[in-house]
Amino acid sequence: MVTAVIVAAGRGQRLSGRQEKPFVKLAGRPLLAYSVELFDSHPGIDAVVVVAAADRLERVRRLLPTRRYRKLAALVAGGSRRRDSVAAALAVLPTGSRVVLVHDAARPLASPELLSRLIKAGRRQAAVPGLPVSDAVWKAAAGRCERPVARDGMFQVQTPQAFPVRVIRAAYASGRTGGGRADDDAALARRAGFPVRLLPGEPTNFKITYPADLAAAEAFLRARPKPGQKGKGRCLTR
Repeated sequence: MVTAVIVAAGRGQRLSGRQEKPFVKLAGRPLLAYSVELFDSHPGIDAVVVVAAADRLERVRRLLPTRRYRKLAALVAGGSRRRDSVAAALAVLPTGSRVVLVHDAARPLASPELLSRLIKAGRRQAAVPGLPVSDAVWKAAAGRCERPVARDGMFQVQTPQAFPVRVIRAAYASGRTGGGRADDDAALARRAGFPVRLLPGEPTNFKITYPADLAAAEAFLRARPKPGQKGKGRCLTR
């Protein structure tokens, strides 16, 4: 059984000061709806768990009626940190879950093909999608550039991130007792001693953080052919 966890507990203050990120409209639809629909419609996904801020649960429940999203298994309250939110979802995974995909709701444009590759890899080990870093990278502090950082072998890691359930649960158990910092779930798994496989990511699977990101996503959706429409449309790169 493959379960998707969609994390939608962030406030999104850099994106919109008026509306919380899961409800910000992308081409007329709430941002959260894109990710839920992607996983709900994928034949390799058996169940979906959504994590939202405690004060948004009722609004998210209205947004995601189970009569439309039939794989929606649970809606849970998240914590103050992303790690706390994922832990809350892991506690309510449906019985029989063997693989879990953890995804940020702020990445609405992941493709079904990416999910399929991650599900396959995640049956054996932790796996993440990523893109090579192409821009120059500098170490900076207090508004001053200190030194350039070599970008050879550097990747921007995306979500979904796939894990055997036993691996991510062991990683979170280790994280509760260990020190140090882990910026995402794969980092937590790697720190706990589990190998993490890197798969090719997608340029369009970018995280929507700023208004410019929202505009880029809308441009991509406008250019994408509608179902049954001939032609490939334009490929959006960032």
